[in-house]
Amino acid sequence: MKLTKLPFITVFFISIFVCIALNIVVYSLTKNSSFQSYILLILNVLFALSFVFLNSQMIFSELTKHKKNSDDIFHQMESFYFINRFISPKFPIGNTRNWIASPDFIQIIFKNILLHKPKNIVELGSGVSTIYTAYLIQNSNLDCTITSIDHSEKYTIQTNNELLSHELQNIAHVHYSPLTEQKLHNEIYNWYTFSSAVIPKIDLLVIDGPITIKGNERFPAIPVLYDSLAPNARIIIDDYFRKGETKMVQDWLKLYPDLELKETLYTEKGAAVLRKKN
Repeated sequence: MKLTKLPFITVFFISIFVCIALNIVVYSLTKNSSFQSYILLILNVLFALSFVFLNSQMIFSELTKHKKNSDDIFHQMESFYFINRFISPKFPIGNTRNWIASPDFIQIIFKNILLHKPKNIVELGSGVSTIYTAYLIQNSNLDCTITSIDHSEKYTIQTNNELLSHELQNIAHVHYSPLTEQKLHNEIYNWYTFSSAVIPKIDLLVIDGPITIKGNERFPAIPVLYDSLAPNARIIIDDYFRKGETKMVQDWLKLYPDLELKETLYTEKGAAVLRKKN
């Protein structure tokens, strides 16, 4: 364990113990009292300076970490405020923490919907983002529907029930689609088993599923859905800062020349926006 990871009080007592031990060693090895005093004085001063430096580093590290946490919290609060300006929910909506889509990612979805006004949105992975997006469509009087795909039967039922309670069932619907092993580009992926019949022509594709373990589980999204993408379709990818998702986007761009990377965005987990040129 690194000393800088220890609590301040632990470092303090270790320092006192080491200082006393050094004093005893010097005292026992030297006979000249004036020489003892000189050496002990130098040792104590050096040790005190080292102790002050070490703990100043610890304090600075903690302050930096807390500042970053404060900045991240403020960033999420800003995004949460902005997305809620555009909707008027009938009931409280679930939280946006942990594995759920973060407010800054939902804000990117909102921006792309309001700018490009898609008619058909396909969402891989359902949840609170589905409810927020459906409310945006309803409150903005947009001609748009959401087709959401989820590998979890539990969350499929839960999200559809939420849509029903918020009276948004005519705007969005979640389809249960369990994962099975499928071969694609000489690789085996756990991918959805949905029928192509449930997928409309896609104007906006939001990729936030399925769950990732190896890091490449979401790669099939474009190979499977590429022909369903409308000209000028936008693709929004969550978790872009993860190595698997970053490589996934790079591989898509090599395989599909009609795709272009429009922007990468600083969010809690990173996001990227792609566009199909034609």
